[in-house]
Amino acid sequence: MARADRDAPSKAPISSKLLIFPNYAGCWPRERVCSRLVRTDFVTPLRSILIKRLGLRTASLTICKTPTAMISKLLWEREGMTQDNRGAVNHRLKWIGIGMLLISLAIGSGWGIYKLPAPLVDRMLKVDILKQAELWKRRVVLHLEDPETALKTGVIDAHDAEFLAAMPEASDVYRFKLLDSNGRVTWSTRPTEVGSVENRDFFRSDVARGMIHYIQEVVPLSEIDGLDLHTDNILNATQHHVAEVFMPVAKNGRFIGAIEFFTDISDLRTTFISRLRISLTVLSGIALLALVAASFASYRANRLQLRALQNNPPKSVI
Repeated sequence: MARADRDAPSKAPISSKLLIFPNYAGCWPRERVCSRLVRTDFVTPLRSILIKRLGLRTASLTICKTPTAMISKLLWEREGMTQDNRGAVNHRLKWIGIGMLLISLAIGSGWGIYKLPAPLVDRMLKVDILKQAELWKRRVVLHLEDPETALKTGVIDAHDAEFLAAMPEASDVYRFKLLDSNGRVTWSTRPTEVGSVENRDFFRSDVARGMIHYIQEVVPLSEIDGLDLHTDNILNATQHHVAEVFMPVAKNGRFIGAIEFFTDISDLRTTFISRLRISLTVLSGIALLALVAASFASYRANRLQLRALQNNPPKSVI
């Protein structure tokens, strides 16, 4: 009987000197205000002050023994409120960072869409033009009766001359020259160039050793022969991109001369750049939309989880 009395919870009356504070260490865990509030002349006004001024919840208040406990619990509660505010600030900063990241990605995508297509298209066109130049060289060499003599002396019969003069009308080449092994022009679609010499260093260092040399440059419209046959963009552009290719010609492994071709690549280049920019714009837009959707889904999930925690706070184990 005596043991049962000792194990029974204490029924001692609660003095008005006891204070109401948050439920932390130093409080009486068995006397929760949320279940039974001791209405005394000292406790009730203090409870109202804690709830109204400090924003404490009634369910988190317990009866504490000393003023020291009061101070520690008030500081703890304020620290909790500071942590909540800090969490809100961190949440805002996180989303500001995500917004800045999206803006940076959009700016970077715009810069890439504007800058990247041109060098990519130029490299692609170079590969294509070099393949076509090989075919152009074969047409010329195979049609000439004596290619070595034609390259060295420029002596060409009437039939070959007629074929060479008609070649710009039947291909994308608007101009070409025949050069001997020293770089002297022996025949050209422009008769005024016959006898001139190619003095640029690459001819002796590259072309004379059997290497193909490719040059892309911008020239005015007046430099393009047969403009109506080789471009559609006559009125909208004053400058055109031209590919200049030096194709070496060899006989029995010996360099005997070269053929220089000129072709206008402006229309093809403009078309490919426009299509590539459109493709990059679509792909960049899809990627940015996917990133925005993922960020928004994460934001909604976090908000729902936070709201659920606010509506159903975890109960403290007493």
